[in-house]
Amino acid sequence: SIVIALGYLGSTVDDVSQTIVDSSIDALDDPWKEVREAALDALGRIGAEKPELVSDVFSEIVGEITDAEEAPDVRVAAVDAVEQIGEQKPVLVKNNRADISNVLPDTESDKLDSWEQFTAPVVGDGETRVQARVMELFKNEQF
Repeated sequence: SIVIALGYLGSTVDDVSQTIVDSSIDALDDPWKEVREAALDALGRIGAEKPELVSDVFSEIVGEITDAEEAPDVRVAAVDAVEQIGEQKPVLVKNNRADISNVLPDTESDKLDSWEQFTAPVVGDGETRVQARVMELFKNEQF
């Protein structure tokens, strides 16, 4: 899609990066979930090369992760975008951990066990896939 192409372009061309970030944020309101996923992919690609641009809109990405009304594939794409962000990722995740962790169950008995976390990307329902990706994100970050 054009949004993905813009993500590639935005990570390499300084003059247009901010415009592409802004356009990608606007695309998060698109009625087509595929466009929203592509916008998050573009933000992740730009964040990998220019994390300072994405850090300004990080709350928008977190909003996609925590939006229970959003399609699970889009929410997983938002976690994937966070995973791609460069050197500022640990600080951004740490500063937004409370909001991101809202997708995890409150009670210990409802949390995913290691087998559920392992199989969730393949056989899990939408919410389970999102929870597994957030757990993996937190596990990968050393605070």
